[in-house]
Amino acid sequence: MRRTATVVVAVLVAATMVGCAVSGTAGGSPGREQERRNTELVRDAFARGVSGQDSFYAILAEDVQWTVVRAEAPRTYTNRAEFLRDGAGPIVSRLDGPIRAEVHELVADGDTVVARWRGVATARDGAPYVNEYVWVMTLRDERVSRVSAYLDFVALDELLQRVTPAHPYVGMWVTPDGHIRQELRPDGRYDEARGGRVGAYTGRYEVRGTRIDYWDDSGFTADGTFVSDDELHHGGMVFRRES
Repeated sequence: MRRTATVVVAVLVAATMVGCAVSGTAGGSPGREQERRNTELVRDAFARGVSGQDSFYAILAEDVQWTVVRAEAPRTYTNRAEFLRDGAGPIVSRLDGPIRAEVHELVADGDTVVARWRGVATARDGAPYVNEYVWVMTLRDERVSRVSAYLDFVALDELLQRVTPAHPYVGMWVTPDGHIRQELRPDGRYDEARGGRVGAYTGRYEVRGTRIDYWDDSGFTADGTFVSDDELHHGGMVFRRES
């Protein structure tokens, strides 16, 4: 029932946005050539797939304002780097390749392009990931400067909860004196040994960019920062990757 309601809302939003755009272009505005160029720019970007900075997201302005529209806790990212790290990153890291965009409709009105499209990809656990999107984009100087993004949050939340994200920090991390050994496992779990005490702390972790968050099985939380590919700062201590 929840999924059905979400999809119905997305379809209604798409119909409203596309309908407004069509009514805006019907009169033959003097900017029709710019609308055509904007539409082709967006179409070509979708053809590159939707994943990292060299995909569709290459046409985002550095200061893009990207809003994920939802009834509870909408989120706005205020620049391209923030969006790629905190918005797209948690999704891309759970997929085994880029999202293939099946574009249903692109409609331009002035400097706005509305895209209604389906995203299809394979998650890292081998299951398909399919979502329906409506993106309302404002373009400036052939770059996307503002986005209001609508999508099926049921499908997204299932992916985020089911699949462990990939990251480059899997392995053993050790303090210089060798007393603490923290293993970051590929299944999103960690196991920390202290001296001869194996499994002194265990729990789950998640990496976003260079930040790591821990949720220990005993109930406490912690965090840390990877200052390089081989050095982790956590709990006032320095860990180095074991080669």
